[in-house]
Amino acid sequence: MKYLYGVIEAGQKTFPEIAGIEGGEERVHTISYRELAMVVSNTPKAFYDPVRDKAMAHQEVISRVMQEHDVIPMSFGTTLKNEASVRDFLAGLYDKLKNTMARIKGKIELGLKVSWQKDIFAAEIEALNPEISRLKNEMAAKGAIDYHETIRLGELVKQASETGANDYLGLIYEPLRALAASARLNNTIGPRMIMNAAFLVEKEKEAAFDRKVNDICEPYLDKLAFKYTGPWPPYNFVDIKLGKA
Repeated sequence: MKYLYGVIEAGQKTFPEIAGIEGGEERVHTISYRELAMVVSNTPKAFYDPVRDKAMAHQEVISRVMQEHDVIPMSFGTTLKNEASVRDFLAGLYDKLKNTMARIKGKIELGLKVSWQKDIFAAEIEALNPEISRLKNEMAAKGAIDYHETIRLGELVKQASETGANDYLGLIYEPLRALAASARLNNTIGPRMIMNAAFLVEKEKEAAFDRKVNDICEPYLDKLAFKYTGPWPPYNFVDIKLGKA
């Protein structure tokens, strides 16, 4: 079996310093088709549970290959039965892989998550819609839980948080999107999360993008929590899967 990490532009190559997902003596190497090559290692398994140590090993291989090559990353746990199957995969998706490589070449992915700080969230939401504060006080005065009022309160909070999030997206996401080669918004989790964004950035612009993130985020540090990560392989900007042409 061959465990797949990602596609690079290279001929037949070995990475003697990089151990595969199984560790030990198994080294990372490539299987090439024309000017593309799949970074692989040998494995006895056809299926991998996404446990922490294996997921980290997968990411470590891609991160180290990224130091020398642009990488179209494969999803964790992707395997094929032998070298011929890997070449068939590369041949079958050759045009799509070439187009994807052209789009991500010389670029990295950077991530930014933004959330309201816990002790700020209620005040900001209530300022957006005073009805929330009025309803909360009314429910507290009754001293009993009313199902319909609870549902109504939840709806008001959701609406206000969406309004507030959209306002912050205009202030944070839009100027960063203008600096990036591409950007996308992923799903957020819970009402306090404002933004879960990924940006495809040219490598030579990473420092400028970092400065822009700092400049944009600084005025809101007393209200919002920021998690800025990367560089990553461009997971959010590729769509290469087994059996998908």
